Amino acid sequence: MTRFVNCTCRYLFVAEHGANTVIERADLAGEDRKTIITSISKVPDIVVDAEEERIYWIDIGRNALETARYDGTDRRLVRRSTNIYILMSGLTLYNVCK
Repeated sequence: MTRFVNCTCRYLFVAEHGANTVIERADLAGEDRKTIITSISKVPDIVVDAEEERIYWIDIGRNALETARYDGTDRRLVRRSTNIYILMSGLTLYNVCK
């Protein structure tokens, strides 16, 4: 299970691995869980962009970096690696202060 807590937006984002891997969103108590992302494989890392209200995740089963809004809408492929020798394993969001 991959977890990311965002205290600013008061959500917990969780990747549940199994036969049907999904990303879920819950409140900080872990209640009110909702599946927001489906059709994923192996998600080792999730980060949150609180300013843009988006989550980003790596799917190592699909060699992809993807993003979506907090509710799972507006899902986008950011980057896909065609090189099978490159394994994405960690994710950091860097914001430039204005």
